[in-house]
Amino acid sequence: MNKIVVTKSLVKTFEEGRVKALNGVNLEVREGEFIAIMGPSGSGKTTLLNILGALDRPTSGIVMVDGTDLSKVKNLDEIRAKKIGFVFQLHNLLPVLTASEN
Repeated sequence: MNKIVVTKSLVKTFEEGRVKALNGVNLEVREGEFIAIMGPSGSGKTTLLNILGALDRPTSGIVMVDGTDLSKVKNLDEIRAKKIGFVFQLHNLLPVLTASEN
């Protein structure tokens, strides 16, 4: 099966490098696979999902989505519109729409 999402040595820091939210994350998700991102509060789950969802960029490392290296994409909006579905957990949902419609 094709690798749909791949990260290599993914790092994300905040506060001028003083806070490391992600430290060398390597991940492969294959077509048709379901995964769960789990961990305690503050472990980097949301940061990882924001980067995988092309909502944020990593400090360093590689993120590939369906064969596209996101570091080489200037306009991440286009990738989100064509390749990524993202449903937020608590906000940005319209209550009159189904989960699929949101």
